[in-house]
Amino acid sequence: VNKFVEQARKVLQDPELQVYRAFYGMPEGRVPDDVAAFNSMCSDLAGTQPGRSVAANGCIVESSLILTTSNLHGLLRAGLYSVDQLQGAAQHCWRRCIQLTSNAAAMKDFRLSKYLMKTAAYAWRQMVFYLSVTRADLDTFCDIGTGELDQSPSHPWGERWRKQLERLRACSSGTLAPGTWATPMRGWTVGPRG
Repeated sequence: VNKFVEQARKVLQDPELQVYRAFYGMPEGRVPDDVAAFNSMCSDLAGTQPGRSVAANGCIVESSLILTTSNLHGLLRAGLYSVDQLQGAAQHCWRRCIQLTSNAAAMKDFRLSKYLMKTAAYAWRQMVFYLSVTRADLDTFCDIGTGELDQSPSHPWGERWRKQLERLRACSSGTLAPGTWATPMRGWTVGPRG
């Protein structure tokens, strides 16, 4: 079995990753059997098909990273690190997201903002994974995050981060309905950013 298929299957079947899967809109009960099914899931999750568009293809590659947790799940299950070692990791990732998107001038520079957004999306994805496996109190985490944003009302991405925190909170409470919340934070997009 292909290593990407194998890792995606583990991620899609691990009960500890329910919040992670819900946040990124992964279909419950759908598990890839082979590379073709994995590729199809990546395209479905990205909301686009492979082709000549760099952005569309980037979305699909990013979806493969989401489906496999960039192998964070595999490394955890292999014992390379433990859940106890992850205490505080989600908060560190959250603060990195805020830091990366805090410079208004940088966020207006097309090339620099692309790099910053992709890096922030990667940190956010790690954060959601860490919150899932540590079984963190997501209401408290989101309240703290919102409070930090309230202290920086001029943050260029403040409203976007608030929407992501609201989506995360909805995932934890099971109230996330398709199409009712901001799209999940991603580094690549072919449409407007959520």
